[in-house]
Amino acid sequence: MKGGQPITFAGESDQAPGVEPGDVIIIVDEKPHDRFRREGNDLYAEVELDLLTALGGGSFSILHLDDRALNIPIHPGEVIKPGSMKVIPGQGMPSHRHHEPGNLFVKLNIKFPDFIEPTLIYHLEAALPPRDPPKTYPKEVHLEEVDMSDLDARQQEQAQKSQDAMDEDDDEQPRVQCANQ
Repeated sequence: MKGGQPITFAGESDQAPGVEPGDVIIIVDEKPHDRFRREGNDLYAEVELDLLTALGGGSFSILHLDDRALNIPIHPGEVIKPGSMKVIPGQGMPSHRHHEPGNLFVKLNIKFPDFIEPTLIYHLEAALPPRDPPKTYPKEVHLEEVDMSDLDARQQEQAQKSQDAMDEDDDEQPRVQCANQ
C-alpha cells in the first residue's frame, strides 16, 4: 500500500433489508516518519556509527516499523566509509501485489571524535595505511603555511548559502560568452 491508494470493500457500506449496500472506500494517508523514508516498497534510513565500529567492526541496530530490532554486524576488517549506502534485502515495506517485500537501504554516517590525544596518533599510524605524500609545487611557487579554524554559526550559514547558490548556478543553462574581436 502507498499514500493516496484507495482500498475498496465492495458491498460493505450500510446494510438494510431490500437495499443493495454500497462500497466502503478507504484512502491510505501516509504520514512522514522520523526514522524512515519510503520510496515504493523500499525504505531508507540513516544511521550514525562511531569511528571505531566503522573501522574495527562491531554491530548496530535499527528499530523497524513493526517494533523488531534488526541487529546488523560489521565484520572485523570491513571498513565502512562515511556516507556509504548498504542494503538489507527484504526488510522494506510489504507489497500487496508481490510476494517479496521491498528492501531497506541504510546510509551510514560516521561520527568522528572531536579530539585525539597527540600521544596516541602513532597507534593510528601503525594501524592505518600510510599518509598520502604532501603535494609538491615548482620552485617558483611560494608556499605559505596557514592555519584553519572552525566556522562560527554566522560563517557556517554564509558558507551554506554560497554553496547553495553555486549548486543552483550548476543547474542553469550555459551563459553567453563575450565575442572575440
